[in-house]
Amino acid sequence: MDRRDITELRGIGKKTGDLFRKLGVNTVEDLLHYYPRGYDAYEQPKEIGNLVPERMGAVLVRLPKTPDVVRYGRMPVATVTVSDERMDGGSVSLTLVWFNMPWMKKQLHAGQQYVFRGRVTRKRGRLTMEQPEVFTPEGYRAVADTMVPVYSQTKGLGNKTIQRTVQEAWNSMGTSPAEYLPDALLEKHKLMGYAASLERIHFPKNRAELTEARKRLVFDEFFLFSLSARLLRGAGEAQRSYYPFTASDGSPDILKKLPFALTDAQEKVLAEIRG
Repeated sequence: MDRRDITELRGIGKKTGDLFRKLGVNTVEDLLHYYPRGYDAYEQPKEIGNLVPERMGAVLVRLPKTPDVVRYGRMPVATVTVSDERMDGGSVSLTLVWFNMPWMKKQLHAGQQYVFRGRVTRKRGRLTMEQPEVFTPEGYRAVADTMVPVYSQTKGLGNKTIQRTVQEAWNSMGTSPAEYLPDALLEKHKLMGYAASLERIHFPKNRAELTEARKRLVFDEFFLFSLSARLLRGAGEAQRSYYPFTASDGSPDILKKLPFALTDAQEKVLAEIRG
């Protein structure tokens, strides 16, 4: 595996390298074994009426007007309400909100179609999406049905930086990680190859690939743990004990000093010990 220091990757200086070290990532190998804690699936856009509160969602709508920007103290808040027409003649609305992003008023144009994606909440009975990502329809089609890895982070080191660094690490490797399990074992348990599992755990194209990658890497963890335990047990058995059990004929004297007589069960155990 690649033992290059994390700072040898393009775009990673000492400051960013120190942030990675806070996460226990010192080398390229460490980075490739720094698995995502979850995945963000970019699903197909839904109608506003089909959005589920407290979940991520995406909608494709035509913007009726540019956002309004109102200041609350020093904080500018941009808002605009979009809606879907229903078959019964009514409509379902969604309020889009951006905090500290006044430029959204110039970035978004009335009459244009956009895909807005974010977490949906219900506030005062209204569906709301705060800080949504903004895509053109063409831009969203490029990421729709993909899965974006989400990594554990630290202050100053965001998810996009980690994603980009993992991609750079993978692309800069001279050779793929070597397979160390025999073909017979891979075939018996229907396991994905090691290199493929590392690639798919970081860059899955779909849930099926992710499931197979996880299966292989979980198998490896249990396999290596079992192998390590067996090696330790074998090493322990091979060592000479410094505190061996030795035969002693002093037990009768000890038994006489006891303030009670042994039970039949205790006598039986003592006989087994004496052999």
